Amino acid sequence: MSESAAVVTKEKKRPHGLLILFCVILFVGVLTWAIPPGEFERIPDPANPDQMVINPHVFITSERSPAGPLAVLLSIPRGFENAAGLIAMILTIGGSIWVFNSTGAISGAIAASARSLGPKRKQVVIVVMTIFFACLGAFPAMFEGVLPFAPIAIAVALMLGYDLIVGLAMPLVGVVVGWTSGVTNLWTVGIGQNMAGLPLFSGAGLRLAFWFTMLIALIIFIVRYCNKIDKDPSKSVVADIPVDESLRNFDVQAIPFQTQHKLIMLVFVVTIGLVVYLSIAEGWSMIRLSTLYISGAIVAGAIARFGPSKIIEIFMAGATAIFPATFAIGMARGISLIMADAGIVESIVFGLSRPLIGLPTIIGIWAMSIIEMIINFFIPSGSGQAMAILPIMLPLGQIVGVSDQITILSFQIGDGAASILYPSVPVLVAFLAYAKVPIGRWWRFYFPLWLILLAIGWAFLAIAVMIGWS
Repeated sequence: MSESAAVVTKEKKRPHGLLILFCVILFVGVLTWAIPPGEFERIPDPANPDQMVINPHVFITSERSPAGPLAVLLSIPRGFENAAGLIAMILTIGGSIWVFNSTGAISGAIAASARSLGPKRKQVVIVVMTIFFACLGAFPAMFEGVLPFAPIAIAVALMLGYDLIVGLAMPLVGVVVGWTSGVTNLWTVGIGQNMAGLPLFSGAGLRLAFWFTMLIALIIFIVRYCNKIDKDPSKSVVADIPVDESLRNFDVQAIPFQTQHKLIMLVFVVTIGLVVYLSIAEGWSMIRLSTLYISGAIVAGAIARFGPSKIIEIFMAGATAIFPATFAIGMARGISLIMADAGIVESIVFGLSRPLIGLPTIIGIWAMSIIEMIINFFIPSGSGQAMAILPIMLPLGQIVGVSDQITILSFQIGDGAASILYPSVPVLVAFLAYAKVPIGRWWRFYFPLWLILLAIGWAFLAIAVMIGWS
């Protein structure tokens, strides 16, 4: 069997993400019988006596209240009920983004950039496209949404004389850099700050600096790789893998970018700008922000001359595409409800915190990010993982001695850049299957870059701890 065939075979045999979550629900139900419930003593915060904080040295056990079979099964519909507002928001935003995407404006902007810069400035094309995808990940927080751009990105890379890896790296690593920084990421930062009672998108300045630093590192890494294969094509990590001619036949020149597409891109940018401004300056909630996406989608659809029925059909297609993520959120919320009802959330925190007590704060928060990276392999949905793990990680962060803001940043680092190492992440598998690139070749390119991104993430965690970021 060829390596590329092995990639597809692995995808077919991989358990469904929702099946994994269901198994986690059953496992947590069993844990409620094995782990004694309890909670930490609360004491006034020395810096703010009106606020109560965990005393990590006093843990009080309580009477057992394990989850029975019915309670375990009921946790799923209860999770949906509890997360109804969040699920509604995700469905509306997902449908709205789909309308913007269906107009062809985003694809047209990418193709127009490649055409205007031309082969003579081919590295500039690579940089511009990478920045574009990094913006999609950082601000509207598109992740799975970059999948439709795979044909364009790969065709542009091949047209410029580069390889399949460059075509994969621009959209995949670009969007994951934006997603990891989470400047205005509703699915991870938004959920986490909502759970912690923090103002939505507060602390965006440090996250913006984090995004910019990772983006610079990514651009340098890709440009150096491009220079290397320019000088010697045999240095490509896929030099011996034949390129499917259908990938070259995607006609970038034929993708239009007319006046209506420019207007739609303007609406898209204004919509994202309003989301950022109103969330930070006016404190708009996630539900209120979703109305901006709906309004923007309606305007974009009208500019594209879509009829009302077509806009609704496209919107519903987008909501359908993102439905598995909303189901994961409901199930993940069910996990936290089982633990909360049985009183074992802080018992788990107590167990996880014992090895961390006494460690320097920076080492402790780095260790938390490693825990989150491991969990990310099993729960690849960022929003689902946030609902499942942050109820544990937020109090654990208090014990380690960091603010909720820093704990959420640690979660972003654990959830983000490592995800496109894992064969459990559908977007990665879909990109590799389309380009017919074996996952081992992708690892050969991406693993050194991931180590750089991880080092940057840990450096920003250290900075956040030293400045007392909250």
